[in-house]
Amino acid sequence: MFADLQQIETKIASMWSEAGKLAFFNHDTDEVNTDRRQQPLEQHLPLHLTDQDLQRARNVLHQKMDLHIALANKYLEIIQFDYAFAEKKSLESLCWKRAIYSLVEQFRQALKARVKSKDDDEEDEEFEIPVLSETGMTMVPLSSDADVSKEDELAMLKQCFDEFLDRADDFYRRSMVALHDMDEAEAKQEDLDTSTQDHLQEWRRTRRLKWYKGVPNRGDLARYRWAACAEERRQEAFDEAWRWYALGAWLMPATGKLYFHLSLLMSSDTGNTRQDLHRFYFSTRSLMVRRNGFLNAREGMIVLFESNRRWVDKYLKTVQTARSNGKRTKRGKQQLPDATTVSTQDAVAGLFVRLHGMMFTKIGLDQFPQVKRRFFEALFPSAPEQQQQELSDEETSRVVKQCRQVRDGALTGQQMFWFETAVLCLSSLYNYEYSASKLNRLMILHGKRLFASDSESSDYQTLLDEFKESILFTHGIDLTCQIATELFKRYLSTKLPRSEAPLLPLLPRSPLSLEQNRDFLFEPRDPSLASATTIASTNEYDDEAWMVYIEILLHWMVVNCVCMCPSEGTSLWESIIGGVCTKDDEPKITPAFWTLLLQFLNRLLHSLPEDTKYELVNRYLLDDNDEEEEGMSEVAFARLVSKVLGNKPDLPEEDHMRGLGWVDDVTGRLLKMNLSHPSKQLLLDQDTVRRKVKILEYAFALVKQMHHVLYYDPVLEVFTSKAVEKHEAMATTEETTFDIPAMDDSCEEEQMSTTLLAMDDAVLFANENDSVDEDGDDDMLTQLKKRREQLQTMLTMTTEENRNGKRRVPGRLKEREARLNRLRERVIPGKTTIILDTNCFIGHFDHVKRLIKSSKWTIVIPLVVITELDGLRSNTPPLGAIAGNALKYIEATLAAKQRTSTSLRIQTSHNNFMHDISIRSEQFVFGETDKNLDDLVLSACLWWAKGDEDSYARVCLVTGDRNLSVKARARDIDVMSVSAIMQLTPR
Repeated sequence: MFADLQQIETKIASMWSEAGKLAFFNHDTDEVNTDRRQQPLEQHLPLHLTDQDLQRARNVLHQKMDLHIALANKYLEIIQFDYAFAEKKSLESLCWKRAIYSLVEQFRQALKARVKSKDDDEEDEEFEIPVLSETGMTMVPLSSDADVSKEDELAMLKQCFDEFLDRADDFYRRSMVALHDMDEAEAKQEDLDTSTQDHLQEWRRTRRLKWYKGVPNRGDLARYRWAACAEERRQEAFDEAWRWYALGAWLMPATGKLYFHLSLLMSSDTGNTRQDLHRFYFSTRSLMVRRNGFLNAREGMIVLFESNRRWVDKYLKTVQTARSNGKRTKRGKQQLPDATTVSTQDAVAGLFVRLHGMMFTKIGLDQFPQVKRRFFEALFPSAPEQQQQELSDEETSRVVKQCRQVRDGALTGQQMFWFETAVLCLSSLYNYEYSASKLNRLMILHGKRLFASDSESSDYQTLLDEFKESILFTHGIDLTCQIATELFKRYLSTKLPRSEAPLLPLLPRSPLSLEQNRDFLFEPRDPSLASATTIASTNEYDDEAWMVYIEILLHWMVVNCVCMCPSEGTSLWESIIGGVCTKDDEPKITPAFWTLLLQFLNRLLHSLPEDTKYELVNRYLLDDNDEEEEGMSEVAFARLVSKVLGNKPDLPEEDHMRGLGWVDDVTGRLLKMNLSHPSKQLLLDQDTVRRKVKILEYAFALVKQMHHVLYYDPVLEVFTSKAVEKHEAMATTEETTFDIPAMDDSCEEEQMSTTLLAMDDAVLFANENDSVDEDGDDDMLTQLKKRREQLQTMLTMTTEENRNGKRRVPGRLKEREARLNRLRERVIPGKTTIILDTNCFIGHFDHVKRLIKSSKWTIVIPLVVITELDGLRSNTPPLGAIAGNALKYIEATLAAKQRTSTSLRIQTSHNNFMHDISIRSEQFVFGETDKNLDDLVLSACLWWAKGDEDSYARVCLVTGDRNLSVKARARDIDVMSVSAIMQLTPR
């Protein structure tokens, strides 16, 4: 057989050598890019072929195709004769390279050369040669009626190429049938317990059947056909290529190359940001497999990011120009440049890809906060009326139409956006390459600390230090958790508008069933089968597609043990991200994340039907006792994760998750432990209910893993934090040790809402090195509008929390007291002047009244604060009512100033002082240092800070705005929250 193999290869080489003498193939050897002016005249003349030349070339190509298919058949004979030997010698790979791909590449090069030659000939003038006649010398065009055109050459080549692709596809079909028969025979001999179909439904496949290898090859052949076919057949060829690669990803989800080829199929539609998001996702998936990611994908991603960078730069520049034009822009919307006519959903997709482009290339990171702010403004609009204007009737109808075409095993366009967003955000933590990432290595070492009782190695500590200082990891985890936080807010408050999630183009989807794919796989090629999909009609619009994002995030946290704490030490989350409840280090994410997560889980749990809720609770509270006081054993962890995941994926997004590096790692670990079959999952009909239950299952698993911090209270039926009770108990015992007691019993600090406490902590723990979101490109009206929206959101969240019951932000008591003690040494009543920001009156009005009434401080209110309050009083309650009451109180206090010792002053931006607020605004002049309203408040602080002494602070800014506190500390201004200044106020 090997002698026959060598004989055929010799014939192929000999035929190609002889074919080079023919005029048609001699054309292929010309250098199409050489300078024709430097060539001899005989080479400069165009090559004209006749019909006879074309027929000879066609005959040679058919002979070559026969030989190449014969060579492939000979390889198949050897593979069938001794598969173990063939696999050892990689004969299947050699068959593809020598028998199929070599001729495919010759066809592609010939087509490329003739397309280039055709384009050059169209630009050149017609060639003429001198001819002697009776009348003298004349120039005659070098042409003949017998010549064939370039179109004829291309048509003949494409016809032969298409024929060879069909024959090659049929060869691999026969190969797959033969190998499938071998697999079936082996399965009968081994007496396997599960069928192939059942095996394919499992999370991790332990058997990789022989016939699988033909699927990617047939996908490549279909992709070559798609690239070379005529326009009228292009969609059919695309569907066929997509189906092959999608089937390959289903059969072999850990093969990165398949995802990259899917991204190549989407490369034709340039300038479409939603399509670019799909391309970015599939390219990233090719690198996020457990091992052997397809590294060539990085080159394509860089090209994609560069195109996206130009799009975003143009978009941001135009938006900035439109905002600076102010009212003139509003009057002439139809005359705005193109970027402002981009839909919000396109902007969300484009900005999201840009954020990851900066993290991937590490270029332009100084613009990350600005792009991130624009992204969140687009994805999470703060004004409902803005959202309604931007969602056109056409877009709305498209959303509903797409949601009514939910296909078997597929996600809707919005669900796919949230799924891809979650995967890409988590991929950024691994630097977009799972197997080579430092985070993967760190998690492996963390697992040894948890389950192997290994002490912290030097490598583990070194990696911890790297992640603590990594700006890329900080950007990635902050973006990941901030998106979740915004989603929690909108779920908890009905007054906030929903997110503006893009409706991504629906992806072609083949049935995830071996039986339904059998004809497509093993019967002779029928292109019409490729477009067959299962469509289930539904009239229900899924307004909770965003829960896919929360599900993926919680899944990642649970299966990777990032929040699990060893018997001695801290969890990985606490070490590199920040305190869950009792961590002293400054967190890399918003402090509200964990608080809002618990509130979200509690509301989600009580939204379930009573029977489902109690069945779920009993499943995780009564059915096992794996939790240990000092930590969770590896067996307990495996049983817990096995219970949550189940034996097979239950939701459409879980089918897409197979093949991700961390999924294959944890499922592989479960298989090695050979646990008993997990308990059956809850039987539910609708995907939306199953998704909610899945999220809560991850929540119960997370609580078990974090039993040192979180727990589920079966009496109150809520998820809560142990640190809440501990914090309140410590506060009760330590209040008597304060050096400065409270003012009186009636003025004792009331229990504040979670939102206000989180804002106060953000101010107290902020430092001058933190990043801030600038509004320097916004005009004053836009800034005032943003401030109004922020304050409205704060009040809405506070009201909602008060209605559902107040809970304190967990932990950090010792750090809070340490910072307050340092401030006590500098901020002295009677000596330090305090500057009040607008949010003090909105969030802490009662405290501010008591602060002014105490007469222990010199209090200054910048006139810009009065201007903001005056603009806010026209809003609907409660915001408008609070602002109006604040103005009345300030006005009354100033009027009574002559009769009392109240030291309240109003300061203008020109550092003049007013005795009343009859004038509530001024002409604000923004300079190089004063770019926005925050800077005007900061300017007042800097005026008072002149000549500041080391023994005490002459001025202290009181605010709930984290951005302003960061900027103030960068200018050496002391900053406190209202609740903190109240603790420093004596009786």
